[in-house]
Amino acid sequence: MASSKVLDRVPWAAATPDKSDLWRLLERAQSGSPELLVVDLACNPQFVALTSERKVSAISKLLTAPMVQTVLLNAVGLDNTHVPIISQIVLSSSSITALSLERNNLTEDGLLAISRSLAQSRIKELSLANQRAPMSTVATSALLDALEASPSLAKLGLGHLRDEGMRKRYQAITMAKAEAMRLSRRSSTGEAASTRPGNERAASLLHACGNVAAGSSGAGANRAGTKRQLSQVRVTLCGRQGSRAARAS
Repeated sequence: MASSKVLDRVPWAAATPDKSDLWRLLERAQSGSPELLVVDLACNPQFVALTSERKVSAISKLLTAPMVQTVLLNAVGLDNTHVPIISQIVLSSSSITALSLERNNLTEDGLLAISRSLAQSRIKELSLANQRAPMSTVATSALLDALEASPSLAKLGLGHLRDEGMRKRYQAITMAKAEAMRLSRRSSTGEAASTRPGNERAASLLHACGNVAAGSSGAGANRAGTKRQLSQVRVTLCGRQGSRAARAS
């Protein structure tokens, strides 16, 4: 994909011209229709009305959709019984790199299973925000571990995190990932980014962020450790921006 923020740009309604005809849309996707890069089933009334088994059947058609890159399954009544097929999409799809599962009924067990499937996934963007029940600390921590460890996952939507320690850890990992991706893009264009002072330090913050404890919001030591990690990322970024400004002047 050209951008790591596809889910931010995709309209949440009428992204596909024949959205009302669910099965025809899925058959087009499965047949490799070249113009069908986005399958938007968010709030789709036909999908919502399906039995749990039929929802599994519908989602399974996307496993062999060779051109589809983005799938939106927001607010369609998914729960933990649908996690096995969701995990297959995450693990096995050769084309899907952005998946949104917002506003469903996925709970801790389902979210933990999804987090485990991310380790070897090609998914670049995943949104799980605003599930019917608040996301547990255990599930949040496991998803943040997956975000940190996954070589492909660039963006993870979790919605509002009530725990301050989790919020700080999420911010630190996200900032460090963004910096590592920037360095990777620079390196791929032929510029020897890895030899520049401070780059190794910035990239290594991904591992440093993982050492920030994911305890409750009352754990002062955890908050202090997270603040130090965020400060290091900011110093790295601001220092590099200052150097470019000085060269330009």
